[in-house]
Amino acid sequence: MKKSKTKKYGSVTRSKMLMITGFTNSSCSLACPDCSMNRWMKTDPNYQWSLQDIDKFIYYTKKSNYKFPSFIMAGGEPLLWDNVVEGTKMISDSGIAKRVGLESNGVGRGGVDSTLDLIGTILENIDVIRISKYLGNKKYVSAIRGAFPSFIKPKMKIRFEDKVVHKIMPKGRIADTLPAQCICPWYKIKGDEIQICSSISDIIYRFNWNKEDYSKYFEKLKVGYLERLKTINKLAQKHCEYCLGNYKIWVQLKERRH
Repeated sequence: MKKSKTKKYGSVTRSKMLMITGFTNSSCSLACPDCSMNRWMKTDPNYQWSLQDIDKFIYYTKKSNYKFPSFIMAGGEPLLWDNVVEGTKMISDSGIAKRVGLESNGVGRGGVDSTLDLIGTILENIDVIRISKYLGNKKYVSAIRGAFPSFIKPKMKIRFEDKVVHKIMPKGRIADTLPAQCICPWYKIKGDEIQICSSISDIIYRFNWNKEDYSKYFEKLKVGYLERLKTINKLAQKHCEYCLGNYKIWVQLKERRH
């Protein structure tokens, strides 16, 4: 059997198969300093990925004959997403991705018990929840470990990642970092718009760039919605010199405990 091609970026190996992230909502239950999404969330604070846009995404993905190895939903904080139960089920039931996951800090509305109930419901819809450990969510992480021990080992439907130490966002362009070594080389969907990478919109908003000048990096949902974006070299663009997802930048930046 022919092996899938892989590419190594710094210490990270990623498959060259299509990867995609769904941006679920702009609200978050924590307030981490230097969060890469702070500016974006403040710019569009009421954003919620609607069920109508999810239905549209599924429709055009099937019409385009795309099959993603992985589809990850992230925010903001997805546990605060109004459509988290229905949305995760729609994506999972659609069959457009081999693996469906959620990235979370584990802190939902209404306290620990409500959060545990919600996580239990979501686990019925998806393959994995990746929970980042911070200084501000220790109580929730401990409660989740206690409530779902069989999902942590050996089934691993819940995975914990230590995110206490973060790199501080670059303040501007960092020279001699192209071509980028991209540690997150997947597309991203917000509403009904596909973005060439998971960082481009964040960088545009952070540095007050005119989005129209970078319109080639965005595409509306339609049949074959990724075909034009696939022709663009994602690893040698201007925004890559500002991007925290560029491994050449990542290794140069200072760290801060969250």
